[in-house]
Amino acid sequence: MFLFARPNNAHYSFQPSWRQVKWVHRTIMETGLRIRVVLRRAARAFEKVGQESISGTGLVPSDFGILEVLLNKGPMPINTIGKKVQLTSGSMTAAVNRLVDKDLVERIQDPADSRRYNLHLTPVGSRLIKIVFSKHARKLDRIASVLTPDERNELVRLLKKIGICAQGFGLHANIPINQKNYPSCNTVGNRTP
Repeated sequence: MFLFARPNNAHYSFQPSWRQVKWVHRTIMETGLRIRVVLRRAARAFEKVGQESISGTGLVPSDFGILEVLLNKGPMPINTIGKKVQLTSGSMTAAVNRLVDKDLVERIQDPADSRRYNLHLTPVGSRLIKIVFSKHARKLDRIASVLTPDERNELVRLLKKIGICAQGFGLHANIPINQKNYPSCNTVGNRTP
């Protein structure tokens, strides 16, 4: 029951509806489910901007991701790039074949290990990804400009904190919640005073 003040300062009580309770709870503390929904919607909006950035280039998002990694990190083993862009081995092979066919990347055998191939940007691929990536980065910076620099830093810190905690829960998925050794996220990513 909630007490509300009347204009004449007399008090009365009533049983609130579930919608009122939900609204009051949300204003006090956002739920984990609500945070997940907001994160997913924001991620989808960012992805849509990303897809618009590469439209007309002949690239699909996975191709763009591979070229972006090569632009920012330099040549590296194909399987390492696959982990960074979260592609399976089979998907990575198909994407690399597409990029090789378009003369955007080349496979070069690692001199230290003949079983391993490193992926390199070709001059054509380098020119393309520099143009597309700069356009893409400008769009994302325009979106992020609604936040102050301090808010951006805080957002990144909080998202990392949630991500690390979620990874911990994934590692302990079979442990019942009521057990003492269940992972606690209270100290993950907290700032030190």
